[in-house]
Amino acid sequence: MSEVINLNNTSPAAPSGAVNVRWQKGASTGTDAATGLPVYPVTANVPVMTGDSGSGGAVGLVPAPPAGAAAAGKVLKADGTWSVPPTPMTTEGDLIYGGVSGVPTRLPAGAAGQVLQANGPAVAPTWVTPSGGGGGGGSVSFGSSSPMGSTYLQSLTGGGSSLRFTNAVSAGNLLLVAYKSEGNITGVTVSDTVGTTYTLIASISGEPNNLNIYAGLAATSGVNTVTIGSPANNYDRLGVMEVAGLTTSIDTVAQTYSGTTSTSLNITTLNASDFIFAACGGYHSINVFSFSTPFSLDSQSNGSDANAIGHLSVSSAGTYTFTVTVTSGGTDSQPIILVALKGAGVLSGTEGDLYFQTSQTPYLGFVYHASDWHQVS
Repeated sequence: MSEVINLNNTSPAAPSGAVNVRWQKGASTGTDAATGLPVYPVTANVPVMTGDSGSGGAVGLVPAPPAGAAAAGKVLKADGTWSVPPTPMTTEGDLIYGGVSGVPTRLPAGAAGQVLQANGPAVAPTWVTPSGGGGGGGSVSFGSSSPMGSTYLQSLTGGGSSLRFTNAVSAGNLLLVAYKSEGNITGVTVSDTVGTTYTLIASISGEPNNLNIYAGLAATSGVNTVTIGSPANNYDRLGVMEVAGLTTSIDTVAQTYSGTTSTSLNITTLNASDFIFAACGGYHSINVFSFSTPFSLDSQSNGSDANAIGHLSVSSAGTYTFTVTVTSGGTDSQPIILVALKGAGVLSGTEGDLYFQTSQTPYLGFVYHASDWHQVS
């Protein structure tokens, strides 16, 4: 049994459009033994794609990609060639944005320090140089010191001959210790677990209630416990504080001893970046204190007697009035000491400037607003 296949059959109708396969009959290779008909070889030829050159192309096999086409990111174009997609960019740092009708358009790289500014729909973006004034934002800078001259970090008060800072201290920061006792405090030594060398910077002694102030720069970073050597008696109290951006250089000291419920004390600073440390003690175990504005009362405690410490970071040289009031516990015998320490200097700035202090972990952030630096969290 044999079949005859008509390669030119017109029924059913062939698909309309371009011819997908062309058949080619070769020379006869002999006679079929069963039918006696000549035998011809037939080849199916699939045409090669014809790319568009302006008037349209023709269907067919696409050309094989050449070696390295994938690595080069080549794609098959409508003209039938493999090539890297065109890009309007010419220089490192160029950007592409949607131009007219969304056409990819090159924006040349901006200058160092410039920022990209959107100019609204249907308007090309532009590079602009940020301004420190108005609401346009300012510069961003980094440094190891505080732009404010000094930065209060932490404080704690408590009874006994030793006290541990709540958080680890950082090397180079100023550590302040206020030691209050009903006993003799002359010649008392102070030490801590990070190796700080402390210096006595102010003292009230020879009273029923006495107070020493010590200062030193933290030798290393870490968890820190402060200890008083040879504590005087069971009525010892300690206050500790950590401040960044200060030296151990003393500007001025003011101190008094009071037996009234409310006592005021003036201190005159000589530098715009001074930091005023305030400390007081109480003779009764139930004393609670308040500090007058603009001073901050940072920590107070009572139990065996009472004590409180606080601070004020000044913005200009001048005279500042400090008032401490016993709000409960009655009239008391209070040693009160104010110490103004010199800051490392205030960094100049313009509205919107940002500054990060790298000597602290994590970094402390500051923003310049209304002619002054403000710490942010």
